[in-house]
Amino acid sequence: MTRIAYLLHSAAPSGAELALGRALTVWPADSTVHLRLGEDGPMVRVFREAGADVVVASLPEGSGAARRSSGFVVKARAALTLVGHARRLRRDLRGDPPDVVVAGSLKAVLYGRLATSFLRVPFVWSVHDRVSRDYLGPVAPLFSRLLPRLVDGIVVNSRATLASLTPGRTPVLVCPPGAQLRRVRRPTPDSVRDLAVLGRLSPWKGQLEAVRAFAAAALHPSTRLHLVGGALFGEDDYVQTLHDEALRLGVADRVVFHGHVDEPSHVLEDMDVLAHTSVLPEPFGSVVLEGMDAGCVVIASAPGGTTEVVEDGRNGLLVPGGDVDALAAAFERVQTMSPDERSDLAAAGHETAERFAVGITTPARAGFIRAVARGRAARGVIEWHQWTEEMDR
Repeated sequence: MTRIAYLLHSAAPSGAELALGRALTVWPADSTVHLRLGEDGPMVRVFREAGADVVVASLPEGSGAARRSSGFVVKARAALTLVGHARRLRRDLRGDPPDVVVAGSLKAVLYGRLATSFLRVPFVWSVHDRVSRDYLGPVAPLFSRLLPRLVDGIVVNSRATLASLTPGRTPVLVCPPGAQLRRVRRPTPDSVRDLAVLGRLSPWKGQLEAVRAFAAAALHPSTRLHLVGGALFGEDDYVQTLHDEALRLGVADRVVFHGHVDEPSHVLEDMDVLAHTSVLPEPFGSVVLEGMDAGCVVIASAPGGTTEVVEDGRNGLLVPGGDVDALAAAFERVQTMSPDERSDLAAAGHETAERFAVGITTPARAGFIRAVARGRAARGVIEWHQWTEEMDR
């Protein structure tokens, strides 16, 4: 039995946390996951219900001040506050040593790597965000080159994420987070009436561009745009900006704000189109798979990890991220398609989603972590399906 200590600095229902919550529901029985979270939050209950042992050890005040948009000084100060937390974590790990430590975020890898120094415990970095300047600013080159050489294994959620790292000879598994599929197929409606953008409300997620494209597109007057998600990290001003822009453009009565939804799949089942509208390259984009599984026609931003899932014109449509005109044209294109054309796109998307089911990807992820714990992970990069084939042999 492999004992995994899994570190996350956040308990908010965001990408890395949601991905782990899905994975834990199908985690192989030959390893146990002991979660150590840097804050309390909604995901604590989700993790425990999935069978994980969870301890909340709050990060010091000030460590959460750094955001993606923060300057270098703010980020440096926030990083320094993590040193004391790393000392406490080291004491805990020394008293009850796991077989391997996994860090599921950049903050977690910073204090986790400090904590495990000289403990001789293998360390894995599970990377969910691109380590690039457009995400992290000027510190990105340092992190992308240095951190991969300080760990014993890396799990990345896409080739796009891997391209932002310089892992050298460190063992790397390319493994998408996987989707928890409902496998709901519904008849394709005769017309397009409901468009959805699913994800936390944040400027880089592109809801503002979606509102503008919706207003610019020549759509049926009864068509509505649904924004499904809440502002999780103090971005309430952005929410107000969205309301103000919808009002300014004359579409406020046709833009529906759902707020945070625990089970967004239920909302997607009533949608005709799922628009993924990130203005920065998405590391992976699990919402694309959720939309495909729900039977929506998917429009996704490129470049990024979405291009590893969506084939333009076959199982969805790709548009340049941040291009309002291109997004508006895609909205119009879907509306003018025949029901058969939309049905073909949705059916191909549904087949794609099934290939990324969490029950298929998670054993590869868990097996790789177990191999790193035992010192058996080969150097270099391997894809998750190749790893699965090796485990089956």
